[in-house]
Amino acid sequence: EADPVRIEQVLTNLLTNAAKFSDMGDEICLNVSRNGTMAEIIVTDHGVGIEPDMLKRIFEPFLQVELGH
Repeated sequence: EADPVRIEQVLTNLLTNAAKFSDMGDEICLNVSRNGTMAEIIVTDHGVGIEPDMLKRIFEPFLQVELGH
């Protein structure tokens, strides 16, 4: 069970960020599979990535990760 509006929002944000932080022409992959009773969604890109210590917080409302350029 999932809120379709929230699922759409999460997927839109993941794909938008993947495109925003990847170079033009880089491949972005979206894979969806079933894992028991759960859905598993994997977005793969070649962007700058997220610092490991921020991964546990990325779904907090209004959180934006600073880029360390």
